[in-house]
Amino acid sequence: MLLVLTGVLLNDRSPASFELQIRVTSIFVDMICLRNDRLKVRPALQGLSHFLLKNVISLSQLMDIYKSKLLKDSVSRTDPENLQSLFSSFLTWVVHHDTSLSTGHLVKNFLDHLRRSPFHDAQNGNSSTSPLWIKPVISMIRLWPDRIQEFKVHVFPHCFLPNINEYLQLLSYLHFSRHVTTKGTLPELFQAVNEDSYNELESFEEFTILLAVIQVGTEMGIIKVVGK
Repeated sequence: MLLVLTGVLLNDRSPASFELQIRVTSIFVDMICLRNDRLKVRPALQGLSHFLLKNVISLSQLMDIYKSKLLKDSVSRTDPENLQSLFSSFLTWVVHHDTSLSTGHLVKNFLDHLRRSPFHDAQNGNSSTSPLWIKPVISMIRLWPDRIQEFKVHVFPHCFLPNINEYLQLLSYLHFSRHVTTKGTLPELFQAVNEDSYNELESFEEFTILLAVIQVGTEMGIIKVVGK
């Protein structure tokens, strides 16, 4: 049914089709962000992920729907804050075993759209700003430390690649140089995150997450282990 619906929306660009596209996406957002029924949330995660994959809905349209449904007029947020809020809503479902895989697919397709967006280009031009996904991911792990394995499998790989610089900025955010003794000078990106560097983590929390990040980076070939 989802494949048929996607095909119809892609081939028919009439006002009625556009209205249906917005209505269906709005239902997905409602299920993901406002409901607690995992039997309904799982297909909503799959549906929104497929819509993003097939470019049925754009990132700007998705944000407009999210703001109209969840954000009141009295709430004043910047575009980055709204994007982080929406991304955090997705991440709440990675901690459940029956929705973690679907959440991972949605995370991948959402970040693919984000990295093609004008906002991402503007963000990359500011070396003192950490990638948008870092704070939501770290905050959610802090809330669910016993679910870090789900993040390692379903979230980290999509965050760390294809832009390795974002991975290095995460190491900076987790104060890599505080926990790991190195020889020589670290790359500039390890000191790139300035105003966002305070992460509210206790030292042990920070070190535990850093170890998981390094482990996944090694498994993905981002980090190469040399010597003994």
